[in-house]
Amino acid sequence: MVYRKLGKTGLEASEIGLGAEWLERHGYEEIKAVIDTCAEAGINILDCWMSEPNVRTNIGKALKGTRKRWIIQGHIGSTWQNGQYVRTRDMKYVVPAFEDLLKRLQTDYVDLGMIHYVDAKQKRSDRKIDDYYENIRRGKQEKLFYEVIFQIGNKDDMNVQSNEGQLAKDILCEFMEQFQKRNPNLFVFSSHLHMDEQTPHIHIDFVPFIRNSKRGLDTRVSLKGALAEQGSKAAQGE
Repeated sequence: MVYRKLGKTGLEASEIGLGAEWLERHGYEEIKAVIDTCAEAGINILDCWMSEPNVRTNIGKALKGTRKRWIIQGHIGSTWQNGQYVRTRDMKYVVPAFEDLLKRLQTDYVDLGMIHYVDAKQKRSDRKIDDYYENIRRGKQEKLFYEVIFQIGNKDDMNVQSNEGQLAKDILCEFMEQFQKRNPNLFVFSSHLHMDEQTPHIHIDFVPFIRNSKRGLDTRVSLKGALAEQGSKAAQGE
């Protein structure tokens, strides 16, 4: 199998990937057989846009124990409502659907994110954004995502091998569990607690967004706007 680097991500993906859409027509045994066969052939990237619960669960079961060898692309905006697939940018549906994807795939992160639904209201073709990811990546105003690192103390007073270090770990875990609730406009897609260095610390990766924007996309990336919606006086210019 030939592998290619994915931009600046550092990931190396097989030239042939597993587009899992049709797997929802099959049961667990067939899904497991397909995924195992792909792995044996050297395929290491899987796209899962489907919102149907059973196929997500079956893919997660089939991947169990092999998560680290797979590059998984999840879709943001693909939801399951009243027994059917619905594409939407409404975050009250988007966030639970994405959390459901992670839970059913038995993972706490996806390697790649696809914005599933963009430009529904735009009528003028010259103003449509064909690739929102690339538009943000090449732009100067916003970033694709942000990463923050939180640490308590240092290697001397909160060493990972000490009782104080374990206390720091517990505090950081509780902090992360409440982070999304405290910051509804910062969409967390990855968080990792590091206990492999001298001081416990946590990395949180998020995409800031605003809703009901009066210009451009209804829902779009904006750090300043996200913080302002959450009540930050600095972001509001006060």
